[in-house]
Amino acid sequence: MSGQTTNYPVNIEQLSGQHGGSREFGPLLLTYNLDLTQERITVTAKLAGVTIGTRVLELMDPLPVEINGALGAGKTQIILNSDPTNKTMNYNVDVEVFGSKVYAGKGILLNW
Repeated sequence: MSGQTTNYPVNIEQLSGQHGGSREFGPLLLTYNLDLTQERITVTAKLAGVTIGTRVLELMDPLPVEINGALGAGKTQIILNSDPTNKTMNYNVDVEVFGSKVYAGKGILLNW
């Protein structure tokens, strides 16, 4: 029996340009998908399991995008930007629950 069977056409070249992952910041979950064939990153933010926003960053556009949201006693502010020179996506995240910061920081979310 063959180890590779599919019922649909698979473009291996296109799939090799897809990279995804996620990172948690307390009750905040950022999920990202890098698509090198389209030269963009799609980021979805979930606060306590509820989607609060999705944004698309163009790899060659260094302008930041924001995702802000609140849910119950929690709120978050997220600023994302791509750095085409260093091939990174950077984040600046603040998360509050009941008026207290549970996470405040910045760094690199993704390298490509």
